[in-house]
Amino acid sequence: MAAVPIALIPARIKQYVKTTFPGTTILKIDHNRRGLEVKQNNGNGTEVEYNRSFRVINIDD
Repeated sequence: MAAVPIALIPARIKQYVKTTFPGTTILKIDHNRRGLEVKQNNGNGTEVEYNRSFRVINIDD
């Protein structure tokens, strides 16, 4: 799976991923009613859910 182009990733999500999961690539961003679900390639396919204000509401690793 190819990485999501950096220009399409909201700034607050880019910063959170860069700080919390250094060296991680964002593979997929899904929009849903609650906000965004972001799949990463940090070795175990961590998915982070953000609300509409880009605050983390769940981490599934």
